[in-house]
Amino acid sequence: MVFYFGLPVLTGFTTVLNGSAIGAISWAYVYAFAQFIMTWTLLHMYVSRANRWDALVDQARSQAADSGREG
Repeated sequence: MVFYFGLPVLTGFTTVLNGSAIGAISWAYVYAFAQFIMTWTLLHMYVSRANRWDALVDQARSQAADSGREG
């Protein structure tokens, strides 16, 4: 959250990101692009973890269904 809200704070209240990074591209553009990379990385981490949980849920459902048939 700090990284995400850092862009509006740094661009709105400071001049930290006004410098030139590469040619006409300022550090604000680099920071904004880094947020896209961060978002896609967190998305990938979340989806891979959620897929593992889905497998555990399916296993628990099948075990619950099997124990319900036995009783």
